[in-house]
Amino acid sequence: MLLALAGCVGRAPQSGDSGAASLQTAQLWSLDGKLGIKSAGQNGNLSVRWEQDHDAYNIGLFGPLGVTVGRISGDGQSATLALPDQPARRADSAEALVQAALGYPLPVAPMQYWVRGMPAPDLAIEITSTGFRQLGWDIMIRQQGPAGPVKIQLQRPEVRLLMVIKEWRF
Repeated sequence: MLLALAGCVGRAPQSGDSGAASLQTAQLWSLDGKLGIKSAGQNGNLSVRWEQDHDAYNIGLFGPLGVTVGRISGDGQSATLALPDQPARRADSAEALVQAALGYPLPVAPMQYWVRGMPAPDLAIEITSTGFRQLGWDIMIRQQGPAGPVKIQLQRPEVRLLMVIKEWRF
C-alpha cells in the first residue's frame, strides 16, 4: 500500500526554457518514473505516474506488466485510495489514508514540491549538506536533469523512498 501513496498532464519544456525553473513554477505537471521503497515491513519497486493540476493530484502505481497496484487521488479537501478488488477508502487527506493503511505518516501533500526538488512552502525547513529536511524527512536530490530532478531520495528512520524520474511533462 505504501507504494500506492508514493508516486500530470502539461506541456513539454520549450526550447529556451530553463527546464528546472519552469518546473518549479508549473501548476500543471506530470512525471513518469520508478519508485523504490525500503522499510522494516516491505521493500519493493513500482512504476509511477503522478499527475498534478494545482492542488489536485492523481498518483498511479503499477507493478510488472503495467498491472495497477493502487491509485491515490485528491485535492486540498479530501483524498481517495483505490486498491484492486477493494472498496475505495476516503479521508480528509492522503496523509490520513497512509497513516491508517501503514501505521506511519507519509506527507503526500509536500511531496508535490519535494519531487520537483524544492521545499514545500509555509513549512519549517532545515538545510543539510545533502539537501534539506522538512517534517522529519530528509530530501536529497541525487541527480538533476535539464527539465528537473531525475533521482530523489526521501528518508526518515522507518522508511526510505527513491524516486527515479524517466519523464517530466509541464
